[in-house]
Amino acid sequence: MALLLFLLPACGAPLPAASPCWIQVFAEPGFSPAADHDIFFGPAEWTDLRHLPQARRADWGGGVQSLLSGPAATVVLWPQPDFSGPAMKIQPGEAVDCVRRLGIGNIHSLVIACAE
Repeated sequence: MALLLFLLPACGAPLPAASPCWIQVFAEPGFSPAADHDIFFGPAEWTDLRHLPQARRADWGGGVQSLLSGPAATVVLWPQPDFSGPAMKIQPGEAVDCVRRLGIGNIHSLVIACAE
């Protein structure tokens, strides 16, 4: 599987209508627009969120505090790098205002699968 990473500018830029498979991550609970945030497009997988040189924030390991999934994105999250630990699935269009409420602790790896 090829690893692709696409990011959009943070200043409220709209998502392209042709790309409904994405996850937006925030460094603060509650989707704070003032917090660091990034948008990752799928299908893709990241084995370690601590090493993302193409992202606005190169180290997201343990830093994701809230997230939004796009209407065609199913996201699986792990609390450790290399997809280790108990997984948590986020459904398309789901909003998680506080990642800690998921019960998995920090997010260190993830996979985005896209609906056909």
